[in-house]
Amino acid sequence: MDINLLPNERIDDLQFKNLRIIQHETAFRFGMDSVLLADFAAPRPNDRVMDLGTGSGILPLLLYMREPSCRYHGVEIDKEALYRAQRTLLLNDIGEDRIALFHGDIRKIGASFAANSMDLVVCNPPYHIAPGGEVKNGGARMEKTCTLQDVCYAARFLLINRGRFCMVYPAVRLQEVCLTLAQNGLSLKRLRFIHHESRRPPKLMLLEAYMGAKMGETQVLPPLVIKENGEDSEEIRRIYHMD
Repeated sequence: MDINLLPNERIDDLQFKNLRIIQHETAFRFGMDSVLLADFAAPRPNDRVMDLGTGSGILPLLLYMREPSCRYHGVEIDKEALYRAQRTLLLNDIGEDRIALFHGDIRKIGASFAANSMDLVVCNPPYHIAPGGEVKNGGARMEKTCTLQDVCYAARFLLINRGRFCMVYPAVRLQEVCLTLAQNGLSLKRLRFIHHESRRPPKLMLLEAYMGAKMGETQVLPPLVIKENGEDSEEIRRIYHMD
C-alpha cells in the first residue's frame, strides 16, 4: 500500500515478518526496551490488550505478530505520533478490528475506555522526572504528561481482576515502583533485570504485576544480558529473530 510521508518521515524495515514502521527523523523513536517488553509481556490467546502511550505503535504491532488472536488497543496524547502509528497499520495492512489506536490522555483514561475492560495492559512510560525548561522529545522521555502514578492508576482502572500489567522501567526506581503498584492494588509477581553486559549493573527492568492479587512472592527471573563478549547474546538473537 502506498503511504504518503510527511517531511522528515521515513519507513524503517523491522526485519521481522515484513513489518515496516513510519518514524520521524527528529521525534522520539522506539528502542530495544520496547522490543524486550513485547517479548516479556507474552499476551495470551484472545486477550484484550491496551498499550498506554503507544507512540509509534511498536508494542501493539509486535504483540499482534506474536499473538494475532488478541484485540489490541493503544492510546496516545501526541496527535502527530498517533497519525504516524495509524499510517503504520495501513502500511502493514492491519485493520482496526485487530489494532485500534486512539487519541487520549492516560490521566483521563476513564473518558475513553470502560473500567475492567482489559486482560493485559502494557506500557513503556517516560523514565525520568521532568526538569525545568524544555527537553528534546520531553513528552516521551520525561514525566511531563504522565507520571508513574498516572500509569499505574490507568492500569488499575482498565484491568479485570487478576489481569496483568507489564512495564519496562529504570532499575534504580524499583522501590518507587513497588510502592506505587501496591498503592493501586497491583501486586508485583515477576521481575527481570536487563544488563548491557553481565559485569555491569542493570539499567532497566521488566516487571509484571497482577490486579487484585494478594501480596506474596515475586519471581525474579535470570538477568537478561544484551552483550556477551562484545557480541549479541543468544537471547537477544532469539528476541530479534536473528538466527
